[in-house]
Amino acid sequence: MQMKIITDAEYLTIINGLFLKLFVINTSDIPDMDKIIKRNEVYVLATLGTNYQEHDIKDYINTLKRAIELKCQNH
Repeated sequence: MQMKIITDAEYLTIINGLFLKLFVINTSDIPDMDKIIKRNEVYVLATLGTNYQEHDIKDYINTLKRAIELKCQNH
């Protein structure tokens, strides 16, 4: 699979199209850390295969690391 190179404007269009999904996550009755993880998943899925995927995947991995650290601290 070849990476699709998108412009900043195309990236913003993709991100703007995520508003409803992000709104549903933000207003759901789940713990805050789960909301953060799910929001990151939405961004990763939206940018996968593009030149923006690396940034969003790094954010997602860092969020997962933080969630694990918090769970370890609470036990």
